[in-house]
Amino acid sequence: MLCCRRTWRCDIGATSGIAAADNNYAAISDNRRRGKCAEQRRLARRGTIDSQYDAQAQLVAAASDNYALADARYREGVDSFLASLDAQRTLYSARRSLAATTLVRAANLVELYRTLGGEAT
Repeated sequence: MLCCRRTWRCDIGATSGIAAADNNYAAISDNRRRGKCAEQRRLARRGTIDSQYDAQAQLVAAASDNYALADARYREGVDSFLASLDAQRTLYSARRSLAATTLVRAANLVELYRTLGGEAT
């Protein structure tokens, strides 16, 4: 992104007040650009997190179905208890991943709110 690119310039012999004011203006402008880039990065990350959350929710649903089938197969004597335990472990892992993604999603929302000018309470 163009706004994230830093430009360096060399002020040789910049001892006058005009050069110092120019340097201060450039620093303020650079800070504003970095702030705008932070907003853009957090908004872009928000979209990625939402996609990841949706994928994790689908994984939990699939793992839940798999566990229900594996448990039913075990109860009917078609499959071993180990298959049921493995499906339960997979479901547990998927739920933990969904919880972690939910935490990241909430943290990103707070950071986005702060970046856009919200106050921390």
